[in-house]
Amino acid sequence: MGPLTNGPEPIGPIRVTTTADTSAVSTFDALQTYLAAQDFRQADEETRSLLIKLAGEAAETRGYVFFSEVQFIAVEDLKAIDELWKQYSNGKFGYSVQRKVWKKVNKDFSRFFVKVGWMKKLDTEVLQYNYKAFPNEFFWENDENVPEGHLPLTNALRGTQLLTCVLSHPAFDNGEEVEEEDGVESRSGGILGGKGSQEAFFQLEIGRIIKKHLYNDGGGDASQILCTTHKGKVFVCADVSHHRKVPIVFA
Repeated sequence: MGPLTNGPEPIGPIRVTTTADTSAVSTFDALQTYLAAQDFRQADEETRSLLIKLAGEAAETRGYVFFSEVQFIAVEDLKAIDELWKQYSNGKFGYSVQRKVWKKVNKDFSRFFVKVGWMKKLDTEVLQYNYKAFPNEFFWENDENVPEGHLPLTNALRGTQLLTCVLSHPAFDNGEEVEEEDGVESRSGGILGGKGSQEAFFQLEIGRIIKKHLYNDGGGDASQILCTTHKGKVFVCADVSHHRKVPIVFA
């Protein structure tokens, strides 16, 4: 099914002065152009580049943003990026949209990643989730089947601190109250979030430790790590590329 809309007519360029160390004037012309054309893949790349630039000189030199640098991004800049995403997606995409989903699931990333469509359920007897493969398994259109908050993407392979800082940024702290959902029951009977199974969260937060155990040097591909559970107590991290399994038992 094609896009729901081509979006509104482009408005004039938005220019905002940042509070980062560079004190440069940042322009969002390119982001607006991509979004107006419904080119969400390029808009996502541009958003990532903007965050690096807005976070300061150290982030630009490094080529990525540390979670501790998110605080240096001006409120006006993040709001401008978010407003453009919302405007050209009919309110479906944007950081503030993701924040509402995140708060609705009580800031439980295991449920959040499933809700926004960043992880996929595997066709197995026990409940299993795995990262979607970038870029082909993500959605790059404003289709009615695309989950709310699917874009822009934030890499969480090495943890959720960066995304936590973005979603907790003062730019999106408008005092809104969001009603929390109960845990969602899975086909295997587990509960995502709350007191039930936490496969997705386990995978995201413990994956790096498991990789280090498997490879000694911490190498390997986190996207190849799968997590399962049995009766809510035993998690298994299976490295499908090396056919290894590591049982983790919780009391």
